[in-house]
Amino acid sequence: MTRPAFGLFSRCFRGAYRGAYRRFLADLASPMRAQDRLLGELARGIAGTDYGRRYGISGGEGYDEFARKLPIVEYEKLEPWIRRQGASRRPVICPDRVVFCERTSGSSGASKPIPYTRALQRSFVRMFLLWAYDSLAYGPRLQSGSTFLSVSPGLSPRAGCAEAVPQALQDDTDYLPPALRWLFGRYLVLPRGLRQIRDPRVFKRILAGCLVSETALEVVSVWNPSYFSSLLEFIEANRSLIAADLRAGHIAAGALRFCFPRAAAAHRLRCAEKLERGAPDFAALWPQLKLLSCWTDGSAALVLEPLRRRLPHVLVQGKGLVATEAPMTIPLWRASAPVPLLGEVFFEFAGDDGKVRRLHEIQEGVRYEVILTQRGGLARYRIGDRVEVAGRLQATPTLRFVGRSQDVSDLVGEKLNENFVRDVLHGHPLLGEGRWMLLPSVVRGKAGYICLFDGPRPCGDLATAIDKSLQDAHHYRLARQLGQLAPLGVQRHERLDEAYLAWSESQGRKRGDVKPRALLSGVERAESFLRYLQAQLQRRNGPGA
Repeated sequence: MTRPAFGLFSRCFRGAYRGAYRRFLADLASPMRAQDRLLGELARGIAGTDYGRRYGISGGEGYDEFARKLPIVEYEKLEPWIRRQGASRRPVICPDRVVFCERTSGSSGASKPIPYTRALQRSFVRMFLLWAYDSLAYGPRLQSGSTFLSVSPGLSPRAGCAEAVPQALQDDTDYLPPALRWLFGRYLVLPRGLRQIRDPRVFKRILAGCLVSETALEVVSVWNPSYFSSLLEFIEANRSLIAADLRAGHIAAGALRFCFPRAAAAHRLRCAEKLERGAPDFAALWPQLKLLSCWTDGSAALVLEPLRRRLPHVLVQGKGLVATEAPMTIPLWRASAPVPLLGEVFFEFAGDDGKVRRLHEIQEGVRYEVILTQRGGLARYRIGDRVEVAGRLQATPTLRFVGRSQDVSDLVGEKLNENFVRDVLHGHPLLGEGRWMLLPSVVRGKAGYICLFDGPRPCGDLATAIDKSLQDAHHYRLARQLGQLAPLGVQRHERLDEAYLAWSESQGRKRGDVKPRALLSGVERAESFLRYLQAQLQRRNGPGA
């Protein structure tokens, strides 16, 4: 596909969207007023639903009355209402018609179907457009606009809200309406038919070939940084195969035959020569690559280093807090941390003292759990994300994601929280820059933990050092002293991130949505992952491994 001049596109887009962007910035000066305006709109929608009538919502409530009438809820309390919505197609909990259902990633438990209305879908569209405008106006200057957005192999269909409701988005561009998808799609590096490929290795082989041959690549946007680092590792490990594909001009795998565009044949040969010379230099393969947009907060910080080493010339911009349930914050180039989407989500924050505060009331340096009310019908919904107030942009607090509040492993009462595990072990002298992950384990009836480790062999007793650090948590230390928990074990596994991505994919999650983990809670999930690692090791080394 021929791409029109990106400079002209950028100027036209900024001219068309400048007014909306300036209104967004103006709201940051008065977050209470902006949130009150949104709450009035949301309350009127909720008043027309069975859920709103159940709690006496009239649509004219101010915040105090709204909070007094509606309880703070988790998904389990809303699930019967969501199922009734899907079955009846009436406004049971959603003010508008449900156009499709999308499942949460399920990285810390069972995934949950979330109903999407047109209004909720437009919230995601506005988030994307605000980010695009800010990046074009204040980010690195782009020339080609060539962009790679994460896409995952096709997955088996799964049940959602109801059989009559369409299921699941395929990749990030599906949030956009057709006109915007066509407009931005002309600058995307996305081979035709790639979404339908179910074999992960064939998928990566085609994607790697297309990316390697795209020297005009300027932007990479993925959620999980290990998604892209695993793709770069695949290129390094299979450079001869990819070079042969580029020389042949096509990829043949079973009944599949994928052909590269003929027009770029000479360029592909030059790329093949670069791969054949030795380990790929990604700065040389993608000399125009300027921006990597990905998660950088929470446990994602643990897996950024491999990407920074391979792409030292690229700016990394952390993504905002975005969940299947709602877009909550976006990064701005002139802000030190992501900024709340004041016009899309009504925010409340639960503090460790049990008090619920509004956005304009939260304090810098303090951590809170997010409670949201969004345009799709979820009201006073405890989403399970924890944030820290990093500062302010104008009068609006900026928020940095710190982890999930519910990611706790509790075998014998030790109550290890992922946030604590990540904070206490990140940068540990014996772990260095290696990748690690903590798993609960029960062996012959004895509970304990295993630290999976991928990195240089440490100089010292790693198991004892990690166990000592974890004993900073009172209940873990008590369980160890009482003999309720076995001493911690360590297992070394190469390419741990890639293995975790592949295992997650085998469990039905989209590779691009899988969140990096410091603690994999749940014994059954941990045992499943360990069995997967053992099977991979045996395939590489033979049955006796």
